Amino acid sequence: MKFEEALAYLEDVKYGHCKDFNNFKEVLALFKIKESDFKIIQIAGTNGKGTVGTFLSNFIEGSNKSIGHFISPHLVDYRERFKVNNKIISKESFINIVKKIKNTLADELKNKLTYFELSLIVALLVFKYEKVEYIILEAGIGGRYDITNIFSNNILSIITTIGYDHVNILGNSLEEIAYHKSGIIKPCSKVVSYSHTSIVDRLIEKEALEKHSNLSFLNKEDVKILNMNLNGSDFTYLSEEFHTSMIGKHQVYNICLALQAFLLLDIEYNMDVIREKINSIQFEGRMEKINYNPTVIVDGAHNDEGLEILNKNIEYLNIEDFILIVGSMNDKNIFNKLEKIISKAKIVIFTKIDYERAIEPEKIMNLVNLQKKQYIIINNIKEIKDFIVNNIKKEDLVLITGSLYLVGEIKKIFNYKNNNGDKYV
Repeated sequence: MKFEEALAYLEDVKYGHCKDFNNFKEVLALFKIKESDFKIIQIAGTNGKGTVGTFLSNFIEGSNKSIGHFISPHLVDYRERFKVNNKIISKESFINIVKKIKNTLADELKNKLTYFELSLIVALLVFKYEKVEYIILEAGIGGRYDITNIFSNNILSIITTIGYDHVNILGNSLEEIAYHKSGIIKPCSKVVSYSHTSIVDRLIEKEALEKHSNLSFLNKEDVKILNMNLNGSDFTYLSEEFHTSMIGKHQVYNICLALQAFLLLDIEYNMDVIREKINSIQFEGRMEKINYNPTVIVDGAHNDEGLEILNKNIEYLNIEDFILIVGSMNDKNIFNKLEKIISKAKIVIFTKIDYERAIEPEKIMNLVNLQKKQYIIINNIKEIKDFIVNNIKKEDLVLITGSLYLVGEIKKIFNYKNNNGDKYV
């Protein structure tokens, strides 16, 4: 089996969200995967799951503990979905796992699984064979009825920001969405949460109280941002000073939430190692610089909250007269928030992501108020790099946003590798 054949096997299933855990339980039993195999940490939230999970995983690995990290979606390589000690597994290991699944899992049962569920099975098998001690599971949609919530023994649950996304599944109010997110809280466990509006926090508190769980919130007053620019941020938290290459106030809060969560694990640690991890990690696809001269920044904001945060970062960093490149999905209603960002750009470029759910550039253009801005349509996303190289001045700044899938495609085109590099086990 070749790598591409392994990917094709995994992709040959239905997509979507399923509330019925029975098929998945049958597959877990088939592969003898037990929740007692791992110390489970689960993360739910509208935005910030990836950043919090990445930093927490690095804190755990930096403290000489083995860690598996399951994320979605991937940006460039499918194997990003299940890292072991913050490293991508080799193609050979990946192929061997998929071979085992194909040889063991009957087609009838496989066809009852969704793409997300099958990806989680791959991840759990990787973690089982690598004998990791801790695993971090990021919820796909919501939390309460997400397949990552199948286990009952989380040692820690983390709730990041709560905003409007997947409203067709989770509901149209923050209260309904918070109900789904807080469903990851397990009885008599530890929980740490971002601070939200009072009504959302009360719902989280109610869930924790009913399950006799120990809940704490990130206190933003404990966080002091000293300096922030396009090269990163300096801040203090818990009387310690840190630097991160991550851009944006929200990323500082995500890092602090990850650190607060890590401290709840009662793992012996060295603060100098933690400080170095915070300094060196660049989480992909969030205010990430992928090119210089001209500066190209990608941000995977794909919902109201994400675009609102992006707009605040643009204002805080005094970024203006930039070239904006936008691509999105048909099921995302980002256009009102997008107009705020368009108002600060000098040129807007609409493109189409190479994905079946992608929205046509002309449709985006018709759904937003262009405010008499100059605009261009580039239907073939592969032509964007050539356009930037040949038409954009070196002193200009290009901002690309609207979808994580768009960010992944752009990174492929630029053949960009972030500070973490390609790491294999």
